[in-house]
Amino acid sequence: MSRIIPQVWKQFHRLERPLADAIFVTLLLATVICAGWLAARHDRAWDWTQTASNSLTHESLAIIKRLDAPLRITVFAAADNPLGLRIKRFLARYQRALPTLEINYVDPQRFPEQARDAEVSLIGQLLLEYRGRRETLSDISERAISAAISRLTETRTPWVA
Repeated sequence: MSRIIPQVWKQFHRLERPLADAIFVTLLLATVICAGWLAARHDRAWDWTQTASNSLTHESLAIIKRLDAPLRITVFAAADNPLGLRIKRFLARYQRALPTLEINYVDPQRFPEQARDAEVSLIGQLLLEYRGRRETLSDISERAISAAISRLTETRTPWVA
């Protein structure tokens, strides 16, 4: 028995390094899988760019905070074509700031009657609807969208003297 213990001890020392490596790889793989699962489950976005180009300006945020009813944006482009994907990525800024924002995608080639009703003549135009008022935009920029939202929130009509 006294001879067996040193031999077992030697074999254990031989397996020590591969066993430690296997445990390390298993833990690393489990950590990566858990991180991926958490990232897919909890969608968060941070704008670490120096110019804050992936977030809305303070003026746009102030305009959005004035909304007290749901805002609906209809994008007249297919959601799976490159233009629709770029617009979706752009509108994600607004969706992060306003979680109740409803965005619908309508393919004007498949549903031309809806495009005609919204007075859309180009693929990629936006229709903003707020409290029964509508505005169609062909310029897709933060400035244009925020200005349109601001015009839609105006309750009084301007008069010309």
